[in-house]
Amino acid sequence: MPSSSTSTFNRADFEHALAGRNLDVLASYSSKDSGSLGANLNSADREKAARRYEALRQELLLIPASQAALAPDLPSLAALLAKPEARHFTSFERAKLDSALARYAAVESPASKYRTGIVDPRISRITKTQLSNAARDPGHNLKAIVNALLSGESDPFLRIKLIHDWIADTVTYDVSMLSKNSVTGQQDLASVLASRRAVCSGYARLFEKMAELAGFEVKTVNGYTKGLGGDFAFDVRNSHAWNMVRIGDLWYFIDTTFDAGAFDSDGGSAQYHKRYSTDYLFPSPFQLRFTHFPDNALYQLSVTPTDKEDFKSRVLVSPEFFKNGLTVQRMPGATASLSSFAYLQKTSGLFSLDIEAPEKMLVDASLFDAKGKELERYTFASHISPTSWRLIFAPPSTGRFKARIFAGPENPGNADSSPSILAGVLQFELEMSSAGSKASASARSANPPFPKIYGRYHEPAGELLESPLDGSLAKGSTTHFFYHSKSKYVSIIYDNTFVPLKRGADGSFSIDFKVPATSAIKLGVSEDNVRYSIVLAWDVR
Repeated sequence: MPSSSTSTFNRADFEHALAGRNLDVLASYSSKDSGSLGANLNSADREKAARRYEALRQELLLIPASQAALAPDLPSLAALLAKPEARHFTSFERAKLDSALARYAAVESPASKYRTGIVDPRISRITKTQLSNAARDPGHNLKAIVNALLSGESDPFLRIKLIHDWIADTVTYDVSMLSKNSVTGQQDLASVLASRRAVCSGYARLFEKMAELAGFEVKTVNGYTKGLGGDFAFDVRNSHAWNMVRIGDLWYFIDTTFDAGAFDSDGGSAQYHKRYSTDYLFPSPFQLRFTHFPDNALYQLSVTPTDKEDFKSRVLVSPEFFKNGLTVQRMPGATASLSSFAYLQKTSGLFSLDIEAPEKMLVDASLFDAKGKELERYTFASHISPTSWRLIFAPPSTGRFKARIFAGPENPGNADSSPSILAGVLQFELEMSSAGSKASASARSANPPFPKIYGRYHEPAGELLESPLDGSLAKGSTTHFFYHSKSKYVSIIYDNTFVPLKRGADGSFSIDFKVPATSAIKLGVSEDNVRYSIVLAWDVR
């Protein structure tokens, strides 16, 4: 690099710099600042250096950055921003690129306000005649449907939502394809519009064409999905297609197949339910990484794309996990995050984790055996704070068990109203090793491993049982009760007998209690030591 001294000017060095590709040197020749190479240049030479500097900046930075952002190729964009030359981006340019990467990396959807769960009523504009005409000749008549559908709407997100809503409402999944190893039915536009049935490739093809007719740049993404649940493998059974659409400078995901309906497995047979949703309308790339794996890694819209092995090993996460604002707060032997939550968790005894949830959100869990049968009272959920839940699982024996976590808003009604409906948010497997105590496993198989839970244990928050966690207590045994509560009084109740627990300085309650000859004992909480609400119950054996 030439000397930065301004006492002399070397024309050969200047011409060499103009022919070269060093942005630092060209920037110095372009500057009038004291100490810069251009300080003593005439204005014509400085202007010549500035033009070359800007042309090279365009070539080395701006054009590659734009191409990477719009391709999309986020790993290349991130690598470009990490180069020393990246300091030649203007502050505005750098902020814009950093903002794009941050929005792609965000957990929440960048267009969440459009995910209303409500069908846009304007889809009723499309008549049966228009649909029939489009089915006969999509090349000429599908445009009429798009024009009628989007008439008067300028918001690009709502224009895409209208297309999404019409397809999700109009087209039903072709369940007959599930039992076949390949898509043998017609998935061309005419066939899909005529039958109003399709599999994922038909849904994606129709969305791509309609979005293109509406003036959007759109791609069909081929890959695999965990959306149907069960054991996952990279095979035709789990192959899938969805879409990406560019709005402004960002790409957004759309999966009209999943938003048109869902499958529920009952006794091994898949039952399709036509059910509109916006769960896969503009989901964040982070959300989709747990359910969708594209053949092209760039279509993960991630700076650090995951590989097949990582995708396969991850916990199964449903859109409701994100919709309900949940996070993994604590889990054994790993960093508390979804990204580090493996689908297969190994344990030699009890397995517990903490889930953070908004206030007035209920969280629960269930454990299932290899045949899909739910094991009653083999999970224990405690609402330990207004925004935190502790879930404990007790596998009854060695082997694998499917664990599911559920969540949903608390029903604000009175005691006579219907119970809250909780949706599945996480699914993983627990493998109980032979290292666990055979005696304790045998006891769990013969007796309920956890006490029975009553509604008052969960609401309001703050109740936590530390012991005894065993659901069945031996007659005549001395058992240590240790319980946390915000109530003033806590008592053991059996046969019209009340035995108060002693309150500690930290607000906990405890007692060493000899189990009487009775069928069951209960734990109650009270504010006046007269009216008690039952929180837990134990069998007596």
